[in-house]
Amino acid sequence: MKIREQRYRQEEDVTVSGKRKLIIGILGLGGAGIIALVFYIMASSPEDVSPAGKGHLTDAQIMGKTEKSAETSTAKSNPADPSDQTEQLPGEIFEQNDEAFIQNLREKYKNTIYHKWSQIKLFEKIMEYLEKFYPDDWESHVLDFLKRMFPELADELHAQFQKNMAYRQWLMDNRQELNLLSRDDRMDRIWDTRYQIFGEDAYEIWEVELKTEQIYDALQQINGQPDVPFEEKYTTYLGAVRQAYGDASDRFIEKRRQELMDRFLAVETVQDDLYELPLEERNQKLREFRKSMGLDEEALKRWDQLDRERDAEWDKGTKYMTARDEIAAKYEGDEQAQKLQALRDEVFGTDWAEIIKNEEESGFYRFQEKRKLGME
Repeated sequence: MKIREQRYRQEEDVTVSGKRKLIIGILGLGGAGIIALVFYIMASSPEDVSPAGKGHLTDAQIMGKTEKSAETSTAKSNPADPSDQTEQLPGEIFEQNDEAFIQNLREKYKNTIYHKWSQIKLFEKIMEYLEKFYPDDWESHVLDFLKRMFPELADELHAQFQKNMAYRQWLMDNRQELNLLSRDDRMDRIWDTRYQIFGEDAYEIWEVELKTEQIYDALQQINGQPDVPFEEKYTTYLGAVRQAYGDASDRFIEKRRQELMDRFLAVETVQDDLYELPLEERNQKLREFRKSMGLDEEALKRWDQLDRERDAEWDKGTKYMTARDEIAAKYEGDEQAQKLQALRDEVFGTDWAEIIKNEEESGFYRFQEKRKLGME
């Protein structure tokens, strides 16, 4: 059994008794567009960014990628780690002051240093500093800095640091091969290596990524079940989020509600369901879905109004495109341009007509695109 599957099943086994266990399954993990935003789930957040540098590149940077995806994320924001709640990207360090730097990190990480994830963040800070002020032999200073910060843990931390460096070196050595693999095969290779290097610590270091993958798998499952009713789809999705984040799920949903709703609504089979429904029923289903995501009545009323406005705008746009095609087929040259401008002014008003015109001149026709129901 693959390492990631084992971990998922272990987590399912400890689900609180009485809750329905969600069968997520490890499916073919193609189509990363469903989640590329990470989810990251969520993984498109400021916490994902690490400062560039030889020792502390993110997995994505090491592998030569610019997009963020679950398989190329380094240790991310961890809701369970208090030191991460106020984490800021390090600013420019203008002067060398080893003692002040050491004291600052000792204070920052003293309460979380036993967390493996927090240790990785500490290593990143140390490497950033050492690379700036000891560029020729920065790695030889790491143990000394660790001894001065946490003397009783220095040897253990240094061993973990060496594992981290070995993992990053493996990523760099294998990045071309990894980029040629399917997502599923790439994830298996990466997790096999993580487990070989870090052992069980890998599950703590990449805890957020594991949660992201569980939610991603649920979206893939939903996309592969076109005949499942809309309500059951979002119940499955919400169940996956709650299973992944456990007691912290309410807080997670509150912080990422819009992103979570968009991830679900972007799934192809979910859009198919919505397109099959009459207008009023569709808007009612969207309301029920949003309510399940924790929106209160006032927020639901605002969404109801926005849905009505969007429906009217797209109805107007569809009629505009029909009339536009008729003018384009019937007229040419200046006469065509004049009639199209008159049509845009009539349908959209002067200000919006100019925007629509500029878009069309650049080759973009917004109302030719298939609408993402519930999102636009």
